[in-house]
Amino acid sequence: VESNVAELKASVKENQQLTAKAFAAYESRVTKANEIIDKQKERLEHKDATLLKCRNRNTALFAQIQQLEQEKARLLLENQHYAKDEEVLLQLVGEYREALDIANTNTEDLHNQMTVSKEKFVKTYFPVGKKRKRVTVDTVYQSCRPNN
Repeated sequence: VESNVAELKASVKENQQLTAKAFAAYESRVTKANEIIDKQKERLEHKDATLLKCRNRNTALFAQIQQLEQEKARLLLENQHYAKDEEVLLQLVGEYREALDIANTNTEDLHNQMTVSKEKFVKTYFPVGKKRKRVTVDTVYQSCRPNN
């Protein structure tokens, strides 16, 4: 019986040693697993912070996009007004050019009439090789009229 008790005690002691080894190995694995979990938590927290920054940046960019779209719409509307103004100005420039052409034509006609009248006046009152007529205010006035 004593040999059985001694054997059982040795067996218990061996089981305790094996259990202690297994528990130490288990604790080592748990410690490593906890370290890995902590690292993963840190990574997730960093990713969450980065994601939050990105969301905030995206929100700000979206607000800027909306602001730019409103500005674009305003500028397009303003551009339509300028296009209408440009059409009116182009029409006015065309009318001005027509009036300028007419004025130039009238000026040329008037210049031609004055040249003819001058030549007629000179021929009438200062003929070459002929006796000159008597020049009076009435005769000068009559000769300068366009219908003569």
